[in-house]
Amino acid sequence: MSGPSPIARLFGSGVILWENFPVWQLREALEDDLAEAKGNCSPAEAVDNRVAVACEWLIQAGPALFKLCLLNRQDLDEGMRRSSGAGGLFSGNPGFNLEPWSFWKRRLGELRSVVGERVVSSVDRAVEGMKASEVALVKN
Repeated sequence: MSGPSPIARLFGSGVILWENFPVWQLREALEDDLAEAKGNCSPAEAVDNRVAVACEWLIQAGPALFKLCLLNRQDLDEGMRRSSGAGGLFSGNPGFNLEPWSFWKRRLGELRSVVGERVVSSVDRAVEGMKASEVALVKN
C-alpha cells in the first residue's frame, strides 16, 4: 500500500506534527459505520481500503500516536474539537486520549473477521504494534 505509509512514517518520526490527519483516517475506518464505505470499488474493497489505511497509521506511527493519547489534552480549542470529533460508533472523548486508543484496538479485533484476506495480516500487525507501544512505554 502506497497511501499513508510515507506520511505515517514521517508523523511517527516527528517530522510532521499535523495531528488532524491521523485522527481523520482512524475515525473514518474505525469509528464510523463501514456499511457506508464508498468509492470506485465494491463495498467490501472500500472497507478493506479504509481498514488498511488505519492499520498503516498504527503500524508506522503507533508509538507517536500512543504518546499523544497519553498526553490526554483537554485544552483543545473549538476548531480542534470539531476537526477531531468522534465518529458515530464511538461515544467517548474525541481526539487523542486513551478512550479512542482502546476503542481502536478493540474495533480492529472486531473488524478482523470482516475484512478480506489481504488485510487480516495488517490488522494483526496493527494490534500487535499497539500492544508493543503500550508495553514499551511501561518499561521505560
